[in-house]
Amino acid sequence: MKRWLRGSVVLATAVGAWSCSGDPTDSFRGDTAEITATPSSIFLNVGETKSVIVQAIDDQGNPLAVDFDTATGPGLTVVRDTNFLPTTGSGPILGQVQYFITANSVVSSTFTVSTGGKTLAIPVKGTPLDVPATFSNVAPAVNEPVTVTASEGIIFQPGAVAIFGADTATTVGVAEDGSTMTFIATPGSTGIPTLGNVAVSFLPDVPLSLPATTEVTVSSTVPALAGTNAPGSAPSIAIPAAGSSTIVFDAGTFTGADISTDGGVGAQYYKLDITEAGDYTFTVNWNSADDIDMELCSDVTCSDGGAFIGAGNTIPETDTVTLEPGTYYFDAVLFAGAAPGWVSLRIDHLAAAAAE
Repeated sequence: MKRWLRGSVVLATAVGAWSCSGDPTDSFRGDTAEITATPSSIFLNVGETKSVIVQAIDDQGNPLAVDFDTATGPGLTVVRDTNFLPTTGSGPILGQVQYFITANSVVSSTFTVSTGGKTLAIPVKGTPLDVPATFSNVAPAVNEPVTVTASEGIIFQPGAVAIFGADTATTVGVAEDGSTMTFIATPGSTGIPTLGNVAVSFLPDVPLSLPATTEVTVSSTVPALAGTNAPGSAPSIAIPAAGSSTIVFDAGTFTGADISTDGGVGAQYYKLDITEAGDYTFTVNWNSADDIDMELCSDVTCSDGGAFIGAGNTIPETDTVTLEPGTYYFDAVLFAGAAPGWVSLRIDHLAAAAAE
């Protein structure tokens, strides 16, 4: 009986000693060998906050209770979670520290933690929810090119577009460095456009479609171009460079006679000076349900009778033709119905196929 009591006293004394000195495995722990982070990298939207848990371990994988030095990269706000109490089902977890990270801008940055001669840089990338951008004119006239300059960290890829509802404006240029894009919108387009084929600078090959932050309202008043009633007085349309596009909106007067052999009830003519042989896509669109087709004449008298390049019943009409250098006359022919409020001619100069 006395022997049993003596053993109990020894055990109780040992337990008391452990409880006073803390973790009984402390004497087996080494110096910091590694710092871990969960997650190891962070993607978040601008203005969004996410958490990361960091911990130091020794060379045997034992967690260490240490103090961390921190460094916050540009574009970020980092706050330590002082209420964080990491636990498992059996008790507290030693040494884990939680931080809240917020992205303040579109940025590729880092949050760095250090202790015991070891350093860990945690990559943090802030991705956009929209595109803060500057428009050269937020109330452009019809046919006025609008240049968009994106905020820092956003680039326009080739093929960038501005979309107003269900209508995609015609892109007439994208800067080589991706800093700007220029478009001409359909008359009456209004609202905050969605900018398609944009990317963040640190992920340039991942195309995004994001709303701008500025409302744009295009005039609905379409002026009539002078001289469209005859090929001899037809206004010249600028021909885009290879790989580029242009578009012109014109009031739908259709007071010209159709001098082709196809019997239209009205026509509008445009002069095209082609300086580079290649493939050109012509698209005629209009804002009514009337029947308009496209013809192309090789001289001012349309002595060739006019070649149909779009004679269907679709809106818009489109076709691609191969042209040699020379002067051509484009004939938008009204075959039936009343003249529409406006008609547009878009020209896409297709880029030459790459040599094999």
